[in-house]
Amino acid sequence: MRLRALAEAPHAFSTTLAEAEARADGEWRDAAARGAAGDRWVTFVAEASGRLVGMASGHYPDERHRTLDDPAIPQLMQMWVAPEARRSGVGRALVGAVSRWLAQRGSAVVRLGVNAADAGAVAFYASLGFHDTGRRESIDGRFVAMEMEAPAAD
Repeated sequence: MRLRALAEAPHAFSTTLAEAEARADGEWRDAAARGAAGDRWVTFVAEASGRLVGMASGHYPDERHRTLDDPAIPQLMQMWVAPEARRSGVGRALVGAVSRWLAQRGSAVVRLGVNAADAGAVAFYASLGFHDTGRRESIDGRFVAMEMEAPAAD
C-alpha cells in the first residue's frame, strides 16, 4: 500500500517511489513491526471490500529525538486514502485513530506536514480542526510542506 500511495500521490510524501522501491525486504519488515508494536510508532490501515484503502501513522518521539529548537510534538505521518475511498470517512477515521493513540500517550496536540500547494489536503485537515502553524519546510526542492497542528483527540 505504501508503494501505491507514493505512486498515486508523489507530491504528498517526503519519500519518493524510487527510494521506497530500493528498500530491502528487511527494511519493510522492520517498518511493519514498528507500526504494529504501538510503542512510539503506530500504523493504522483501512480496509473496504477486502482491499486496503488507507493508512496513517503516528510517531511519538522519545527523548533521543528531542532537540532544543524543536519540541518534538507527536506527528501524524504517511496519511493516504485510495482515490476510490476518498470522501467516504476513511481519512477522518484514520486521523482520529492516530490522534486518539497520541492522546492516550499523553500528547495534547498532534502535528503534520502537508504539501502547501495541495488545497484539497489542506482543506481536509482544516475541516478536522488543524491550523497552520506558520512553519514551512522545503522537501528536496519538490514541494513546500506546511506544518499544521490540532488538539489530540481524547
